[in-house]
Amino acid sequence: MAAAGVVLALLLLLVIAVIRAHFVDAIYAPVVGCDACFVLPALTHDLTLVAAALLWITLILVLRARWLRVLLLAPLLLFIVLLIADVALLRLLAQRLLLSDLFKFGHELAAIERITRAGFSMRDALVLLVLLTMSLVLGLLLRHAAPLQRRGFTCLVLTAAAIAAVGACGRSSAPGYVHADAYRNWVEVNLAQSIDAPYSEEFLAEQRSIPVTKLVCAPGQARPISIILVVVESLSAYHSSHYATDESYVPALDALAVREGSWFSEFIANGFTTDGGLIATITGRAPIPGFFRYSSTDAFAGFDEPAGGFVDAVRASHASAFFTTATLDFVETGVWLPKLGFEHYEGAEAPFYAGMPRGIFGAADDAELFARVIDWYHSERDPSRPFAAALLTVATHPPFLVRGDGERSERRVFADLDRALVAFHESLRRAGYFENGLLLITGDHRSMTPLSRSELDRYGPTAFARVPLFVFGADLLPGGAIRGLTQQTDLPVSLRDLTAERACRDPSQGLFLRPDPIPATYALHARGMPRSQIDVYRREGSFALQLAGDDSRWVGAAPPDAALIAARIHLDRARRSPNRGDLLERLIELNAAAADHSMKTSDSDGQ
Repeated sequence: MAAAGVVLALLLLLVIAVIRAHFVDAIYAPVVGCDACFVLPALTHDLTLVAAALLWITLILVLRARWLRVLLLAPLLLFIVLLIADVALLRLLAQRLLLSDLFKFGHELAAIERITRAGFSMRDALVLLVLLTMSLVLGLLLRHAAPLQRRGFTCLVLTAAAIAAVGACGRSSAPGYVHADAYRNWVEVNLAQSIDAPYSEEFLAEQRSIPVTKLVCAPGQARPISIILVVVESLSAYHSSHYATDESYVPALDALAVREGSWFSEFIANGFTTDGGLIATITGRAPIPGFFRYSSTDAFAGFDEPAGGFVDAVRASHASAFFTTATLDFVETGVWLPKLGFEHYEGAEAPFYAGMPRGIFGAADDAELFARVIDWYHSERDPSRPFAAALLTVATHPPFLVRGDGERSERRVFADLDRALVAFHESLRRAGYFENGLLLITGDHRSMTPLSRSELDRYGPTAFARVPLFVFGADLLPGGAIRGLTQQTDLPVSLRDLTAERACRDPSQGLFLRPDPIPATYALHARGMPRSQIDVYRREGSFALQLAGDDSRWVGAAPPDAALIAARIHLDRARRSPNRGDLLERLIELNAAAADHSMKTSDSDGQ
């Protein structure tokens, strides 16, 4: 039984490794233009885990006490399940499984179920079921196997050493412009994070001693103009012919921009997720992660102050509203929005969407979102006040599922979006909105899809953060392409400059809603991988700050004003309280609530 357990373990782990290597190569090799060039890097990195697991199994089989075996079997089986989950996530979203994401999104069971059910084919589900069944059988075999003798022990140790040696000797480098996290093994990816290392008081005192820049104040434009901001899920620079050389995914929108719009050719998304994009555009702050941010269920913790944000910029003169077809329960968006001062906010739960077909995240089609806003514009808004409305779309979220037939097609879902956006623009035009209104269309973050060679050649390291920004209406901006570094976090201060009599800003910030746009000095981008790295983009180049507590440092060259930029990042993180919404705390709260409910029920029954 011991031999059968060892053989099954090796077979299971190697099958997982081969499947992962296949998925990695299928995702990245076509982008690079090579033939199976990612198979070997992925396999050899995984052989280290196979060797480590085999040593762990050897230790289990040496033990005679069954209870000790169970004690060691539990982490082994959990480890294997996590490897399977990593492969599943790679197949579903082309992303790796980070433990911090388990804590952040693990409680969103409904959303996970919808995405998984919609994104996995029957074959995918069958493969996962087979792997999980093999894991269960492995546990039973190892628990009941006879203890190893010396010969068997020596054989297993030598086998593990040989596997590790093959992995070490066989490692090769994938093309440098693709994240190494694509082919590194699951443990390497999770250990590569230093973001939660704490700061000492001495280090923070040193940061506070660095001189700060003074705000620059100037008269604003004081225009009573309405603003509609459309934040499109995953809309990236490569989707538009104005930003990339490839065929456009949104040809109608691109043509409309040529006829009567403007687009900012150097626009930067400050984060890599939807919540990061919302934080940047709605609060005006870069979504630099606070301590334990990525192991928290509180996506917006530390970013719930209204001062300086989208609503605050126009509060004195404008009504404010937020619309999405996603549920507001997701990462507690519905708790966050009123803290920022939105007078009206609604999501998938709104009566307007009752009975409509739903897609990913239980959301109605994007066209229905735009129809709802037009309905609100005609029948619910206060026509005596200008307004600022933010819209968040959903349907173009990976894995790019076409509602109705379930096909995975990035081009088809963006073609639907393209038609809906242009129709929305036409509805606003017929309503006379553009006589004194602006329509801004941008992406929340670059799509979580592999970076292409053409993107890297065109944009360099900033390709990971490039999204479009189109502006239509009110005869405000020069037509066509507008150059100059701009970013999501500059939106609130640009709104204040547009609508208020006086606007103050940090001199590094840009103002882009004016006839003579002022570019930003630099843009910050919170990386998706590695999470502990913050990119700093300037016209003269790209730089990276590694967050590692007191050991934080610039990777390679440092930018001009490096000390000031780093101090701002460190002090901002230190000011924000550690996230308290971790999974353990959530479970404790739920347990306490359940116990309290039980006691109340018991008391009621007793009465």
